[in-house]
Amino acid sequence: MKKVINAMASFMFLLVLIFFMACGKVTQVAQTSEDAKSFSIKASVGISPTQSMKTQLKEKSNITTKNYFTVLDEDVYTQIVSIEENGKFNELSWGKSCLALDFKPIVVSKKDNKDPGNNKHRLQENQNSSANNKAIESHTTINAKEKMQKIYVSTAYNKSGVKTQSSSYKRAYINFKKNDNSWEISATKLELGPKLYLIKFFSTKDKYYFKLIEASLIEENKSISLKEITLYDTFITIMYLKQLEDNNYVVEDIAPISDLTKLFDLKFFHESQYNLSENKAQKFDIKNPVFLVNRDYEHELLRIYKIVLVKEKEDAIKNVKDLSLEILNKKAKDILIKNINSYLK
Repeated sequence: MKKVINAMASFMFLLVLIFFMACGKVTQVAQTSEDAKSFSIKASVGISPTQSMKTQLKEKSNITTKNYFTVLDEDVYTQIVSIEENGKFNELSWGKSCLALDFKPIVVSKKDNKDPGNNKHRLQENQNSSANNKAIESHTTINAKEKMQKIYVSTAYNKSGVKTQSSSYKRAYINFKKNDNSWEISATKLELGPKLYLIKFFSTKDKYYFKLIEASLIEENKSISLKEITLYDTFITIMYLKQLEDNNYVVEDIAPISDLTKLFDLKFFHESQYNLSENKAQKFDIKNPVFLVNRDYEHELLRIYKIVLVKEKEDAIKNVKDLSLEILNKKAKDILIKNINSYLK
């Protein structure tokens, strides 16, 4: 009888052991599968004016702050979507952040106490700036009398209006980075699948930045840290998406993004004095933003780009020369013609 009991106990122990081992294997497979089907992104958007932008504002009068994000853009949003081959945009993550002034007491040294005027002169913004430029350029100012420091702080929210402190599934996190004068975007547990992904960052219907990501970049590294998203990225993304739309969203049928950057490089972009296009979407919802760009500038450049892709160099150059100066100035035309010659050499 004792042998039977011992045998039964041993059998039960074996079953329990097998059960836990099986559970461990299932859990491990599930985690591996989850990791294989998702990725994360970190990106940033600068807050202007930077020193380079100040120079551009002086040299080119038609450049305005409507092309750049400033501290006056207190509410900012991001939406990350995947682009299906049928042209459908699927939301992977969404986030919001609000910028506000806060006050912190500052520690003033004895030397500074003896010379508050000098301290004030060293820390406050340039007295020669206009009131508007003060609001845009000053990220930290000191009230010498009250010895309080004004700083910008951000508060992030999810789509339901609940405060958040990190990114999660379907929830992007936007955080103001004072030291870098930038917004940092974090998105995790993004579903992997389609060949294209789009980051939208915006404050209003007509102020937006875009960044397109090809799946090949994600396949190499499931955690991606992008360079700062810029106005140039937005221009290239719009050009690519319009080309993709014309080809019924079949990625294999169009040239890669790198071809666009060869023809319309940074030198051309800066000389063309690009401005954000008005968003032609009739309705705009911050939780499901639609951006519709439809103007001659992008249309004409895309038309020339298609001529270049079929290697009709002379025809492409003629079309550049025939463009109205309202669309493209002479210096920008010269750079584009040079790029066409280089591309089709």
